[in-house]
Amino acid sequence: MLNCLYNLALLFGAIPFLLKNFSLQRLGFGIPKIKPDIWVHIASMGEMVGVKPFLDEARKSGSSFVISCITKTGYQTAKGFGEEVFYLPLDFGFLIKRTLKKLSPKILIISETELWPNLIRSAKKIGCRVILINGRITEKSYKRYQMLSSLTREVLSSFDLFLMQSEEDAERIKKLGAQEDRVKVCGNTKFDWLAVEVPFLNINFGNLQVITFGSIREMEEEAVISAFSKLRQAKPQVIGIIAPRHLERVKAISERLIEEKIPFARRGEKPAKIDPGSILLLDTIGELRSAYKSSSLAFVGGTLADYGGHNILEPALFGIPVLFGTYTSHFKDVAIAMEKEKAGIEVKNEKELAKKIVWLFCNEQERIEMGRRAKEVAQRFVGASHRVYLEIMKMGIL
Repeated sequence: MLNCLYNLALLFGAIPFLLKNFSLQRLGFGIPKIKPDIWVHIASMGEMVGVKPFLDEARKSGSSFVISCITKTGYQTAKGFGEEVFYLPLDFGFLIKRTLKKLSPKILIISETELWPNLIRSAKKIGCRVILINGRITEKSYKRYQMLSSLTREVLSSFDLFLMQSEEDAERIKKLGAQEDRVKVCGNTKFDWLAVEVPFLNINFGNLQVITFGSIREMEEEAVISAFSKLRQAKPQVIGIIAPRHLERVKAISERLIEEKIPFARRGEKPAKIDPGSILLLDTIGELRSAYKSSSLAFVGGTLADYGGHNILEPALFGIPVLFGTYTSHFKDVAIAMEKEKAGIEVKNEKELAKKIVWLFCNEQERIEMGRRAKEVAQRFVGASHRVYLEIMKMGIL
């Protein structure tokens, strides 16, 4: 009964999805003509970046890969990495079975928690080993899976191995029905990508100090602009960088900066220099880490409003203090460690954000020490790719 309801819900959801995201590959056509050892499924750009260090590690065994994804940015990122990639067909049994027949992989690796029932069950039926890496079960998703407990248990029974990000994730997936001896904690391979060196932004900031507001979501824009406005009053020589999570917000942010009489330049216009008290609006893709590297302090977005938070470790690895809001469910372990080691500061609202930013820029020694501790904490989270690789090697399938 649940399977029928699932397929019916999928049918109704597929129509608007296809209208916005049409590709013949989503209907099972144009699938790469290869027979990979491993099929890796990811949802988006962030997950593709996350699995890349593992792919590099696993290639040492001579394994071949094909990547499937959901989003356009995930597809473009995989292509940019030189991977063989296609859009995952809709999760109807006949489409999935046809795709599996074409690819004939030995292993299906699912990243994070892309639990597509027909994909997972069909892969298991043809003898594929099914493995979850970077496994994550948020409190919200845990409640959703509990509502579909019998379907969830059936899907989880098809997995051979669950490699989870944290102990909390491991406990949740066990409660949902994962076989206990198949669950391991390996961390998040996404953090290993952060260890890859990046250049500074090629902009002349002079000797001025910089703060980057990274991955800012729409509901945080006012708080960030207000905080920078207060900062430039207290420390006129500081420069701000605002990096919106979604580039379609650039126009709206530009208009607000004009209203607030805060001078700014767009990165896409390739300014050679940024004046004191100004904002650099990052309207490009792939430069956020360079912005963090060029900064003395960072605020990570998705945390002041209920988005679950973005990657707190990104700026921390460059040895700068990190501020973040209270909504950090996607990086809960990291946020707890940063607070515990006095390597970062949690702020509850716009007022606290402005107050802590001004305080850190007025207390240089404390800012430097906090940055040192941030880097130490961040380095503890690196190395998951190798741990994941070793766990899969133990199965004797690579």
